[in-house]
Amino acid sequence: MRLVAIATVAASLAGVAQAIAQTSLTPPRPAERDLQEMNSLMTQRAQDALRQQQQSFDSNQKGFEGERQKAIPVLPSDPSYRGTMFR
Repeated sequence: MRLVAIATVAASLAGVAQAIAQTSLTPPRPAERDLQEMNSLMTQRAQDALRQQQQSFDSNQKGFEGERQKAIPVLPSDPSYRGTMFR
């Protein structure tokens, strides 16, 4: 009984060792390399798109801030407030 258990464990360990050896020695397939390259390109494009969106947003915000600065102040708490237009 013990001999059968030892033989079973040894056979399973040999199978595991063989599987590990095959996976570590197998070079990556060309399709896998292509997928990895495509993944990195897609990631780079997504980052570029986000960067461009952020720059566009910042540019729009600067434009809005410039327009706001040129506008007539309405609130009395504004330092450049000169009174109301309806006097």
